[in-house]
Amino acid sequence: MWGAGAKGTTFANAVGRGSRLAFVVDLNPRKWGLYLPGSGQVISAPADLRDVGVDTVVITNATYLQEIRDELATLGIGADVVCV
Repeated sequence: MWGAGAKGTTFANAVGRGSRLAFVVDLNPRKWGLYLPGSGQVISAPADLRDVGVDTVVITNATYLQEIRDELATLGIGADVVCV
């Protein structure tokens, strides 16, 4: 999942810890290494996605769809981006 703000946190808590939501990233370096409230998932840098072989990125705010696609392309990650 991309985005550790309010919408992302709410989504992560709604789908639960046992979900296939394996990784949370955010562009804000001040959030890296911290944890989402509730689900307790660690927040990582977008570049860390290169190490996990991600094929789908879930986002919760369509406003950032193109920006996220561009960042993924810059990182060389060909994942699908799905807005929920």
